[in-house]
Amino acid sequence: MASFSLASTIETSISDMPISIGATRTEVRYGPFHVESQTMYPHTPYITTQKPCIDCYLVAMQTELEYINGTVANFDSGIWLHHLMQFNTNQADPVCAQNSGNLFYGPGNERPIWELNSDAPFGYYVAQDDVWVNGVEIMNDSNDAKDVQVTVTYDWVPASTLVGQTYKNADLIWVNIGATCGDGEVPPQNGVTTFKSDVWESTVTGPILTARAHMHDGGMNATLYINGKVACLSEQSYAPRDGFTDAQGVSHLSGASGCADVGMLQKGDQLYMEAVYDSSKALQHNGKLDNFVAVMFVYVGV
Repeated sequence: MASFSLASTIETSISDMPISIGATRTEVRYGPFHVESQTMYPHTPYITTQKPCIDCYLVAMQTELEYINGTVANFDSGIWLHHLMQFNTNQADPVCAQNSGNLFYGPGNERPIWELNSDAPFGYYVAQDDVWVNGVEIMNDSNDAKDVQVTVTYDWVPASTLVGQTYKNADLIWVNIGATCGDGEVPPQNGVTTFKSDVWESTVTGPILTARAHMHDGGMNATLYINGKVACLSEQSYAPRDGFTDAQGVSHLSGASGCADVGMLQKGDQLYMEAVYDSSKALQHNGKLDNFVAVMFVYVGV
């Protein structure tokens, strides 16, 4: 594999990022979600949901958890985004064909910016007849019920324009600790532990556009291997950041570095990940360590 470069660990707001030539920026609000105190809003049932555009390429995305009045909801007020998973039921998933659709976007509470066109004109194509569904999990650790919404900002390029005609499709592939096609969730262990995924054999060929790990508290770093060689090291950050320090003064996972210039992925390549976990930084509920989650997301031009 080619050498890789790292993006910033501390996430910024997509609103501070210039809009790509020929692109439009659209906010879509999903919800509202009513979450009782000390409970998790469930991942299922999936919710058929709104697309920001049709016959277009998604070129950048960022997700926020917000209260209904538009203010940010996070650890400092006792509620956080476990994850959002967006599926396109009109497309098969390149990793898990048995899924009900193509998982094309899966942000967590670290709220990263995913930019697919930073080096070349690639984006996730959205067709007119595509049907999207959302899987949402939201954890309310506070003593009060809360009403929140998930707000996704999409930058997109119309496929029919002169700029859009230069674009090619991108797709999301992913490997997770635990069993292939699982949710990346495993029981915790005390101390420092390295968890490893199963090996996944690539079904696609194309340039790797960007890669980054999604982990929960306790995650320290994750490494993507392709054919036994390091392709991406995604470092997790607990650096202070607005909203990520709870009422007890604990700083939670607030960012993750990403990789670019990773090289070409070939059909038949062998991919797996290793995730380093430290229980001293893990979340606890009812006096017990939470299960640990680690997934490596990789966008590939196809």
